[in-house]
Amino acid sequence: MRRRPVLSLAVGLSLVAAGALVPTAASGLPTAPSGVATAAFDPQPAPRQLYGYSLLGADREFDGTAGYPRNTDVGYLDDVTEGALSVRFATSSPAAQTLFSLSDATTDDTWAALGVADGAVTWTVVVDGQVRADVRAPVPATDGVPHTVSVGVSAGFTQVSFDGFPALLTTSDAFLATVPDPTAVTFGARATSAGTTAALTGTIDRVTVHDRVLGLTDLASASVMRVPTVRADATDVRARLDVPAAQARETWVFTGDSITHGAAHTRGYRSWSQQVEERVRWELRRFGDQTVNTAISGDTAAGILATWDERVATHDPTVVVTMVGMNDVVLLGGAAGLETFRAQVTEIVERTRALGAVPVLATSQPVRGGGAGTNRATYPQYVQVVREVAAAQDTVLVDNYARWMLEHDGNPPSTLWSDDIHPGPQGHLAFAQTFLEDLGAWDGSTGVGALRLPTTGQIQQATTPLGTATQAWGFTHVPSSFDGTRVVDRSADLATLRGLDEGTLLVRFAAQPGNGGTLLSMSDTSAPAASPTALTVALRDGRLEYAVTRGGTDLVRTRTTTRFDDGQQHVVAVAVGQGVVTTYVDGSPVVVAPGRAFVADVAPDALTVAGTRTAAGVSDRFTGTITRTWAMRERLTPLRLNLDPNAVVLPDYAAVRGVLSRGDRDASRPWLFAGDSITHGALHTNGWRSWTQHVEERVRWERNYRHDYLITTATSGAKVADLVADYEGRIGRHDAAVVTIMIGMNDSPAGAAGLPAFRQNLTTLVERVRADGGVPVLATSQPVVSRAWYPEYVQAVRDVAAAQRVFVVDNYADWLVEDQGEVPTSQLNDAIHPNAQGHVEFARTFLDGFGVWDPGSALATVSTVRNSTLGLAVAAGGEVAPGGTVAVTATATVGAEAARDVVLALVPPAGTTLAAAPVASTGTVRLGTDGAYRVVLPASTPAGTVVTVTAQVAVPGDVAAGTALRTRLEGALTNTAARPTTAVATTVVTAPAGPAVTARAEVRCLAGKAYVAVAATNDDDAPVDVRVVTPFGTRDYTGVQPGGSAYQSFAVRSASVAAGEATVDAARTGTDGTGTVVAAWDDRTCG
Repeated sequence: MRRRPVLSLAVGLSLVAAGALVPTAASGLPTAPSGVATAAFDPQPAPRQLYGYSLLGADREFDGTAGYPRNTDVGYLDDVTEGALSVRFATSSPAAQTLFSLSDATTDDTWAALGVADGAVTWTVVVDGQVRADVRAPVPATDGVPHTVSVGVSAGFTQVSFDGFPALLTTSDAFLATVPDPTAVTFGARATSAGTTAALTGTIDRVTVHDRVLGLTDLASASVMRVPTVRADATDVRARLDVPAAQARETWVFTGDSITHGAAHTRGYRSWSQQVEERVRWELRRFGDQTVNTAISGDTAAGILATWDERVATHDPTVVVTMVGMNDVVLLGGAAGLETFRAQVTEIVERTRALGAVPVLATSQPVRGGGAGTNRATYPQYVQVVREVAAAQDTVLVDNYARWMLEHDGNPPSTLWSDDIHPGPQGHLAFAQTFLEDLGAWDGSTGVGALRLPTTGQIQQATTPLGTATQAWGFTHVPSSFDGTRVVDRSADLATLRGLDEGTLLVRFAAQPGNGGTLLSMSDTSAPAASPTALTVALRDGRLEYAVTRGGTDLVRTRTTTRFDDGQQHVVAVAVGQGVVTTYVDGSPVVVAPGRAFVADVAPDALTVAGTRTAAGVSDRFTGTITRTWAMRERLTPLRLNLDPNAVVLPDYAAVRGVLSRGDRDASRPWLFAGDSITHGALHTNGWRSWTQHVEERVRWERNYRHDYLITTATSGAKVADLVADYEGRIGRHDAAVVTIMIGMNDSPAGAAGLPAFRQNLTTLVERVRADGGVPVLATSQPVVSRAWYPEYVQAVRDVAAAQRVFVVDNYADWLVEDQGEVPTSQLNDAIHPNAQGHVEFARTFLDGFGVWDPGSALATVSTVRNSTLGLAVAAGGEVAPGGTVAVTATATVGAEAARDVVLALVPPAGTTLAAAPVASTGTVRLGTDGAYRVVLPASTPAGTVVTVTAQVAVPGDVAAGTALRTRLEGALTNTAARPTTAVATTVVTAPAGPAVTARAEVRCLAGKAYVAVAATNDDDAPVDVRVVTPFGTRDYTGVQPGGSAYQSFAVRSASVAAGEATVDAARTGTDGTGTVVAAWDDRTCG
């Protein structure tokens, strides 16, 4: 690649002169939360010039024989105890020469001098013959070109900067005021009692003294230095940052060891390179830029060189930032390895330039405690080698070591570290600040610059466990072939299934094109065939359908868009629970819909494979193969589905799992994430990592795949057409092993008209990724309430994935299931974008989907909120008659921490309804799209809150006696260590009460014979069937209308009859509830 031309110095400096780089629109960046630490480094006031002198014309020329005296200026300088002395000069003489001196010219043993000698800058302070400072910074100072050297003294340290960059840091506090009673200020020589000495051969343009140590930004600023000297590489980088954002196409590679790797020790916050990415790619709106972090924990300069192609070259970088030394000092044996280290760092710079990229070297922070007793005690010498290489190679140096020491008087606070070697979140933010300040791209008032991170790390959270999976029923079919006539009756197995109100039904099948039928059904054969009650999983017209019908009315019906009558083996799984019905095919979601209807809703008496049994017989018989049918008591996750021994696993899914579990950890398998602002992950996490950065932490650090670099090219505002149009720039050029695409949020405003093009473009991306040898993964983002068409675009993602046999990481479905079908607003930063906690959830869903989420890992403890609990209880009447009502009282109690996104769902027993909307003591009651009422609490509910919900369950009159009615209270919250909880109250249906009937009996005489006459009157409001029973006979009457009577006279066949009773049994017509009344008669004799 041809190296880009370096822009002019004036252009390169315009960034600094302009001050803030952020557009005014970025002023809306989030401010820091209260109660957290201050910024890593407080902003410094502009340096104040205490002295300045410009040499013009012949005065600037020095021939090695004399200096330029400015003795009248002594009063400006003799009391300056700390600050910076800077000189712009040029010389080609290797001899010892003076650039500036302040001396007592009456003697030869008291003076301070800044000079050059034998390829180094020197700073010497001598008082009464005693050397107070003897500083030597090896730099190419005698090459005949103009340079600016600055010696700064503060807090017991002396820093020498050369052409804007640190060249040396040492412990010394000697400065101008150290010289007692000076009498001479001399440029280009040192004045003594014997005359001048160490005169300069060359030029001096300007001498200045400022009130503080000057940083890179100061030294590069025309307002501070008037004519600054800036290294070409620094000008180049700044010029690249000055390119209009819309034209920016830089690739920044950060490489090094664990400190740049940034794993573990940031505890969920961004590493320093990620903070830089946030600033560059988001706040500066340089969406075309890309950053790649290839640093590896434990690595060295030698390790980078050995893996140069994968670490650097393959990414076609334009800027390469290298920070090494912390491990080199150990492995190279301390001081003995300094020259080897020098050669290696030099080679890194040279190789970077050979790629056409700009090299940037960086030092890390001091070792806490100084590394006493280890090779790391000599780490400052390795830092100095990096400075010397930067000076010799005329490249950019970001000196974090010097910054930490100077800013904190040689004692940086412990809050900057995570341990003795690694910086913590505050330390990484300090690194980012120094890097961006040095490149003129820092703005301390907004965005990254305004972050205030906690000093004690994140709040711990134990993540939802995977849970168990319990099989309720299973049957393997031998033979597995079904020809459209054969069915399998497994009704005898219903005992383990009949009461299930949530769980997962699974069928492994295959069908040729055009074939299909019912795969699995559970039905109530006593229901009329014209209005059936049945649960069916079927393949109709090639599409998979799940339906639950009661009395001919659909409780739920879902259907795939993709056909699966392709002759291939598939496993369809229908998972029901928490108000959501998800249909999976081969472990990947294809349809997600609201609903709760499951086995309990049909009270089945028939379980049929390959057909549906109703009162009219078996219908919709299946043609194809069914290998196995089974049911699980839990709502299974994609991982559980793919781990099932009977699963059909998508090849792409298996490939990703292979990448994540391979034994060869030295080979590089890069991951790439493309998409829009949600994957970009900028702004809305407020200093925390984005979801892709959490994934990187898990893959590269916790699972030890150090060479699997993760690249995020997602850009805010992107649409799928943008990814297709710039496929090479965003995806193809990186040769990634796994490419994850999450897109659609910005496409969805196009509505129905945009769906065909969206599907086609997404299909194109999948095909191109595969053609390049990568494994595509599609992902959906979370539900939103602000874009009405987004659910349709989510479904389009599932449809494309199903058609292309791509695995979908379905965050949309996961969020709905986790919060009872509601959108958990506490995990959103605005109407569209997830916040830091939302990104943690994205990472969990992604990693759990591929089986590499570990609830016991450090990543699993990352959370922005504390855990809470939700205690549930529900009470209902113990008995109820058909047609009656059951009073229900439910309570939910929040634990010791505030609960987020609490949703309570009151689910009446199958076949019943609530007589009216429930009443809640707090929150909003609304009817969900799944048919259950929910109580939705605010985004945060205080600890100890008790919510009471009351309702009446209406029980139909046709419910059989002895039926157990289960009223459920389901609760969900997003900050919990437990899976969604449920409380259940059971009410038993008693025998129904009989109708209101009155009866009377009397003895009548006819022709000397006795007769017992019985009359039963229907006092009920419905027709009744009556049976009259006496010792003399029984008589039945059907459909006696309200107010009507049934009358019968029974012959005694005797003239007399003893006193007795007639029993009248009555039941409402068509029901089982029977009431009994007794009518008595007195004895009587006739004749």
